[in-house]
Amino acid sequence: MGSYDLDDAYTQVYRALRDTGDEEATQLLTRTEIETALAQAATRYSGDRPREVVTDITADGTTTLALPAGWLEGFSRVVSIEEPTGSEPPEFRDDREWQFYRSTSALTIRWLDSTPADDATVRLTYTALRAWDAVAANTTVLDV
Repeated sequence: MGSYDLDDAYTQVYRALRDTGDEEATQLLTRTEIETALAQAATRYSGDRPREVVTDITADGTTTLALPAGWLEGFSRVVSIEEPTGSEPPEFRDDREWQFYRSTSALTIRWLDSTPADDATVRLTYTALRAWDAVAANTTVLDV
């Protein structure tokens, strides 16, 4: 998604600071300090421009649907729920057809109207944090 990897981001920070020290002891900021600042910046940027993630979840025939592993409680929000998938035009669940439900062990989606069949695919689009990665193609912080 981005064209910079984490090392490129470090290089950009050092250039912006005009920090030419070759060893950590002579640099203005340590790599750990820059890493912390980059992580904080990515989190802040995520608030302004969250990343949209699309994932397919297999329904189990019950009235609840588990949220994906990438769901971050307190940050993530549902953008859309497509069910059934593959329809033309797409069929999206209305917000009045589901709600969040908190059990003693997890936050889930609870169907209020009709329950997807066992083994049906539910396509969930939700927001997630952006992050730097060691591989540029996996960096989700946009260049612009």
